[in-house]
Parts: sequence; C-alpha cells; structure tokens
Amino acid sequence: MPRSTRPQAYGPEYEQLLLTAHAAATRTGSWLCPMAQGPSHAHALKRKVHAYFAALRKAGDRPELIAQADRLSLRVTGPALEFFLREDSWDSVAIREVLGLPKGFAELGGAPVLAPPTAHSDMLEKLKALRQHNHHHKE
Repeated sequence: MPRSTRPQAYGPEYEQLLLTAHAAATRTGSWLCPMAQGPSHAHALKRKVHAYFAALRKAGDRPELIAQADRLSLRVTGPALEFFLREDSWDSVAIREVLGLPKGFAELGGAPVLAPPTAHSDMLEKLKALRQHNHHHKE
C-alpha cells in the first residue's frame, strides 16, 4: 500500500517525533530513537519518517516543520533510528573538506558562498570589457 501524502495520516506522534529529534539534534548533534524490536523496526520507521517528511513538503502548509525536516538526516544505528544534522552527513563533511569550507559557512555572516555566474553577470562583464575597450581606443 502506498504511503499517504497527507501529514495528518501519520498521526500526531510523527510531528512530536520530528520536534523532539530536531530539538535534540540541534543541541547535541544527533538523537537516537531506540527500537526495542530491533534493527528491522528501525529500518521500517526510517522509511515511514522519510514518507512523513515527503508528505509535509507536498502539503506545504507547515513551513516550520518542513524547515526542521530539511535540517535532519536519518540512519539506522544498531537497533535505533538516529536523527542527525544534515550538515554532519559524511558527504557534506567530505565536500567541505575538499573545498576548504568551515562548518556553517553558508549561515548569515559566514564565509562567502561561491555562486555560478548568471546570464546577467556574464552580460555585465562583457559590457564592462566593451566599455574599457572603447575607452582605450578614444585616447
């Protein structure tokens, strides 16, 4: 049976799980949700939490919950589902290391973020070069 695309179908427990996991992961970096039934239940819960996050994004009417879900990643750690900050995922850490970026570089007041040139910025550069070229020919 396909997962519901309505957040309400998951029940208030999923919202409370998200709020608790986000608050704890923000404080300590991660939070474990132990599953007494073992890793198979942790994997099943991981799939359902991902589906809940997708339903939140699709509904779009709870931006505060969407923002919290977007900051979290999940992995199964033994018999527990671990919630951790996306910025601490192995790939985010590896990319920052390769680029020489500090953790939190994209936050307000952090290191400048490189952005690809846009068509507008390309045209401005061409206009500047053309003006300099014309200015040198007039002299």
